[in-house]
Amino acid sequence: MINSVEMRRSIRKYKDKAVPNESIIQIMENARLAPSGSNTQPWHFIVVKEEVTKQKIAEISHNQKWMLSAPVFIVCIADIRSRIKEEVELRLDENSPEEEVKQIIRDTSIEQW
Repeated sequence: MINSVEMRRSIRKYKDKAVPNESIIQIMENARLAPSGSNTQPWHFIVVKEEVTKQKIAEISHNQKWMLSAPVFIVCIADIRSRIKEEVELRLDENSPEEEVKQIIRDTSIEQW
């Protein structure tokens, strides 16, 4: 693990070659399996291949033009608040004791918002 962190580098140039859909699916599947707090897995992935959309994303990403050389973008979005709210509501629906609900809130860091 330390070696991976120490050897990390930022990629700024990409081959002008299409990425097979099978590879994209495998990348997203591996990302989906990454650990998440309380196994909430709050992420969704959007595959972007259209040049116009890629240009808009590059612009709102601090105008990082180097991104445009990537043949595909995989955008990861997450709505952690809705997932945490669902978990609390689920536990409440199960007639959880008040102390358990308080513990859920502490575990999901709602109290820090």
